[in-house]
This record gives sequence, structure tokens and C-alpha cells, in this order.
Amino acid sequence: MRTRLGFLAILVFFLAYLLYSSFISFTICFDPSQYREVDGQLLRDNSTVSDSDLYAYAGWLYVRGKSEYFLNTSSGQRYPPLMHLTGHPPLAMYLIGLSIIVFNNQNIMSLVFASLTLTTTYIISRRVLGGTFFTLIPPFILCLDKMFRNLSTVSRLDIYLTFFITLSVILYIYALKRPIFFPVFSLALGLAIASKWSAVFLIPACIIYLVVRRDWKGLKLLLLSLPLAALSYILVFTVFFINGYTFQEFISLNLDIFKAQFGRRYQVGKAPFWILLNLLTGISGPGTSQVIYISKTGEIIEYGPVVWGLHMLECFNPFTWPITFSASILAVYYAWRNREYIALFPPFWFFSFLAFMINMGSLFEWYLLPILPAGYIAIAYTIKNIYIDSKNKRFAKLIIAIYCIAIAIWSLFIKVPDFIPLS
Repeated sequence: MRTRLGFLAILVFFLAYLLYSSFISFTICFDPSQYREVDGQLLRDNSTVSDSDLYAYAGWLYVRGKSEYFLNTSSGQRYPPLMHLTGHPPLAMYLIGLSIIVFNNQNIMSLVFASLTLTTTYIISRRVLGGTFFTLIPPFILCLDKMFRNLSTVSRLDIYLTFFITLSVILYIYALKRPIFFPVFSLALGLAIASKWSAVFLIPACIIYLVVRRDWKGLKLLLLSLPLAALSYILVFTVFFINGYTFQEFISLNLDIFKAQFGRRYQVGKAPFWILLNLLTGISGPGTSQVIYISKTGEIIEYGPVVWGLHMLECFNPFTWPITFSASILAVYYAWRNREYIALFPPFWFFSFLAFMINMGSLFEWYLLPILPAGYIAIAYTIKNIYIDSKNKRFAKLIIAIYCIAIAIWSLFIKVPDFIPLS
């Protein structure tokens, strides 16, 4: 009961903080007339659109039953599907479009799903850590995480992806005891994949866990149920088929987008393991910075000197992000030692995603969001075991309290510079 009240307090704080600090994000009205097509590109007020704008406009088109590019189809020409423009499956954009229809705002649904993600994280934490104070640590850290907070206020895909992944994990954990949940898990996983393809990285974690536990019956049921994930994925494209596209065009569309994503993620961009550099150090990469002085009338006055240095991630927290890696390793040790095998799954989830992502060249830091709940549960499980093994419980409680306070202070008051000059 106390942990539930504690989680409720965390959730209320999260909502109150974001509604206060990002009030404008949730009160602006979506205006489709600001968007227009110019030479095959989408512009907003004659400027290149951000990802948030792109997904908001695409979501608006999706919920209106338009699966093609843009709205100017007066010529009768069939435009390429929107998926070519966005590069991602449509489910999250449908939800963004639903937010526009219901609230006349593209960001409120992100806040709703962020709250649901905190709830699913808390449920997983209870299953792993039991009804103790340590159960509250993962949602506490997640609600303070700068990247999680930032993505909760914009129309991006990653919040929706993270929710469906955590929902899938809950159903998978239930299925370990009640195999009837395996089909439901696969359906939820299909929805996660229909939000963003990176959700497939959860599948190896599910298989590895069952192999480690030698649960061959469970493994068989899991593999038999996985085609339901494909069915769930296909059903998300119902409007696509209603608009006259064939199943062959559906396959061709997904293959085209996969080839484009594969070329971008594996064949160009940054060196392998770069995402691990982001996670462990908060360094985005080396580069240069130059200050440009502009007059009030918009004219360039002069250029400052070019400075070499390190670009940093402003959402990085040294008390949480780098610790998720070592805590996940320690969590495997403690789970095996204590025979609390369910605690093995969060580290498997964490490293399953990371194993694929470290080999991708061009990734952004928000690709880490789906593994943060797993990493934070691993941190809490490691802290719990260190506390149990400690002889001086009062001192251990003090250290835990200081650690949680440090996380809060850094997350709420400390700003990481976006560039550190080195010359």
C-alpha cells in the first residue's frame, strides 16, 4: 500500500512539473494550414520541419484516412505512402493524430503515454523487486530523466515505443507463469514494432531468458505465438489497405523502408559503439563550434573563431546513465546468486537492445529511451542487494538517500553544456 501511494506521489509530481514547465507545449493548437509541400518536401511556415512537426502532420493525415503524401491529390495521381516520408511504421503517428483530434494538440497524448510508461515501469519493478521501497526507485529515476521528460512534451515516436515495450514486458512476465499470456504478449509486441522497428530487439531477450531457465515448453509457446506479432503489425495498416493498396505493395513498402533504414544505420554515420559512448559519458561526439553574430535586422555582422571541442548531450545524467551498464551486469550476478530468476530479465532486455545498437552507425541518443526502464530496474535491484548485504543498515540508508537526492538535483537544476571547447 505504501509503495502504491509513493508511486502515486511520483506520478502526480511528474504531471505537475511538466504541466508547469512545458505549459505552452500542451496548449498550442495544431494548425495544418501552416504546412505545405514544396518540391516534394514538407515545410512549415516556409521552413524545414522538425521530426516533431513531421510526425504531427503525418499523424493528422493518418487519422483523416490519408495514407499518401500530403493532401494535394487533385491531379488524381497516387502519391507514395506516408511511410516513405516518415521512415517509420504508422501506429505512434496514429496516436499523435488522435491527440490532435481529441485535444486539438499534438503533444498531450505524449504526456498520457509517458504517464502510462511510468505505470508499466512501476508494475515491472514490483514484479522484480517486490513490494518494498526499492520498487519506487525505477519510476522515480525515470520521471526525473531529462530525455524522458523532454520526449513527453513533444510529438515524437519514442514515448509510444517505450510504453508498448514495457507493456510487452509485463505480459511476458505474466506469461512465464500463465502461458495463456504468450499470444497477448505477441500482439502487444506487434504494436510496439508498429510504433518503431527497434522493438524487435526485445525478442532475443525473451528467447535467451527461456533458454537460460531451460523452459523449453515456454520457448515453444513463445515461438508459436510470435506470428501474432506480425498479424498485429499488419492490422495497423488497415487504412493503407482500405485506400486500395495491395498486400504485395505493403511488402514492397516495408522492404523499401527497411533498405533505407539499413543503409542509414549501418552503412553511413558514426563508428560502431558510438551509442555506448553516449550512454557512458554523455559525449555526443567531437566537432567544432562557431559563433555567428547577427544584427537585429537579421544581417550577419561577423563570424567568431572556429573552436574544436566535444559536443555533449544535455539530457545526460552521470548518476544514472553510465551506472545502468554496470548495474545490469551486477543484477545478473545477484539474481543468479539469490535464485531470483525474474530479475535476470531486465538486464537481458537492456543488453539485447544495446547489442544491436552498438553496431549501428547513425543513431541518436533517444534510441536509448526503451532501455532506460530496464537499466533503472537493474540499478534498484543492485542497490537492494547491496543494502541487504550491508552490515550497517543506517549508513546504507543514508547513502541511498544521498544518491536519490543527487539524481534529483542533477536532473532538475544542473544543465550540461552542449559544447565543451578544448582548443
